[in-house]
Amino acid sequence: MNFDFESTAGVSQSSARKPLEGNMIHEVIFDGCEARDFTGTQDSTKQFHVLEIKFHNEDGYFTHTIWEPREEDVKDREGAFGMQPSNFKVMMYTLKHLIDAVNPELGKKIDNKEVKLTVESWEALRRFMVDNTAVGVGTTTKIKLIKNNRGEAMFPYFLNYNKEGKLYMATNFIGNGVFFTTKELDKIKKANTAKPTPASDLSEGFTMPSSAPADDDFNMAI
Repeated sequence: MNFDFESTAGVSQSSARKPLEGNMIHEVIFDGCEARDFTGTQDSTKQFHVLEIKFHNEDGYFTHTIWEPREEDVKDREGAFGMQPSNFKVMMYTLKHLIDAVNPELGKKIDNKEVKLTVESWEALRRFMVDNTAVGVGTTTKIKLIKNNRGEAMFPYFLNYNKEGKLYMATNFIGNGVFFTTKELDKIKKANTAKPTPASDLSEGFTMPSSAPADDDFNMAI
């Protein structure tokens, strides 16, 4: 019997990656945007059309999924400290933030109003993002991720209204200049030192984060 290693060349280690950890800043490679369609698992008549923003590094990967907006996602929400920007506004600022990081020339043209961009449908917006971020595929950048209430990594909440009612970004989360704010660091410190929550308490007061759908009847997450 001959023992030949030739058949094992290049496949002796798994290439699978795990999701990147939250509450960390990662140096990553931008893998582009993907318009992905799939059928609901509970109701095969439902079709979902999402836009995925993808990154990876040697340690793992991160995918931010944006779901097709519903009518109610255009409305601002009443929060504990006043009005909160709508899901739709959060989505548009997220997409512009990505453009600034991976296609800065287009980002500057938008800022300087050299180009007027009006996209009239969700499908057209998905195509626009795929096409106009393709130039940045392979770009090395940084992303800031926090943990949601299930311990999963997500982009931080970043969009607020100031006292004059104008929108502003409280923090950057894509780009080489990202950092944790003092407020974010305090939250991370508290989370790291908190005692584990008993399993019996987890079901009380649990709310599904807006970054993921709860089930097939929920088709918007930003």
